[in-house]
Amino acid sequence: MMLVDGLPIPERLLAAVDAGKWPRDPQGITKLNVSAERVRQLAAEESAIYPYPPSLFRTVARIVSGPGEYFYTKFGALDQIVPELTVQIGDFGIGADSTILLDYRLHRLDPRVLRLWWPGDRKPNQWVVMAKDFAAFADGLDL
Repeated sequence: MMLVDGLPIPERLLAAVDAGKWPRDPQGITKLNVSAERVRQLAAEESAIYPYPPSLFRTVARIVSGPGEYFYTKFGALDQIVPELTVQIGDFGIGADSTILLDYRLHRLDPRVLRLWWPGDRKPNQWVVMAKDFAAFADGLDL
């Protein structure tokens, strides 16, 4: 079991790390080996997911208390999440400025997967559900 600020990381994510389907260390950050079509089923505007290794998992609360404060306070729609109950686990690559979070608000043992969506046309960014839980996320990506 792995905890990030008291929040349990889903066993399925840890199994993906053990199986080599999710990076184990920061030197291994590359896009997931999944098709763009699978990614688009979860995030229509995206084509690749760059998962973070467990050593880089942080709650948004911890991120905004440090150097990541600027991004989240300016673009991160903090009013739509509970920073202490969200863990950043990846993004869509350089320039996407859209992170992927585990959201523990509804269930402390089975978090939803959210992504930051930039709707454009000067509309505010918002967090949208990618998957009802990590298992559905993993199934959608065939991890």
